[in-house]
Amino acid sequence: MSKPFNTTIENGVAEMILDHPPVNAFDSAGWFAIADEIDGLGEDDSVRVIIIAAAGKGFCAGVDIKELAADSSKIVDVNKGNYETFRAIHRNPKPVIIALHSFVLGGGIGMAGAADILVASECTRFGVPEI
Repeated sequence: MSKPFNTTIENGVAEMILDHPPVNAFDSAGWFAIADEIDGLGEDDSVRVIIIAAAGKGFCAGVDIKELAADSSKIVDVNKGNYETFRAIHRNPKPVIIALHSFVLGGGIGMAGAADILVASECTRFGVPEI
C-alpha cells in the first residue's frame, strides 16, 4: 500500500500533505500510517515544526466508509487509528500547524482539534456526516 500522504523536510519545517483522492478519506491502515509519520517527525532532530495540509478537493473526509461496509469489525481498527493520529498530533514534542481548506469532516475535525495552531481558508466548512 502506498502512503496516503507526501512528506518533505526543508529548513526545519516538515510538511505533510494528505493526498488520497478523491476526498482524503482514510482506511484504518492509512490512519495508522499518518500517526506513525507524525510520531517520526516529532522524533526527528532536524524538524522544528510540523505543518499538515492537504491536496485535492478538501482537507479530510474522515474515515473511508467502504472499508467498514466490507467488514464492520474494522470499526475497532479505524477508531484506534484515529486515536493514534490525534494523539500523535496533540502530544507531539514539536508544534503542529494544520492548514485547512474546503471540507473538514469526521476524523479531519479530530486532527484539527488536536493541533497547536489552525490556519483555515475562508471556504473551510466543518461537519460530522454521522449526524
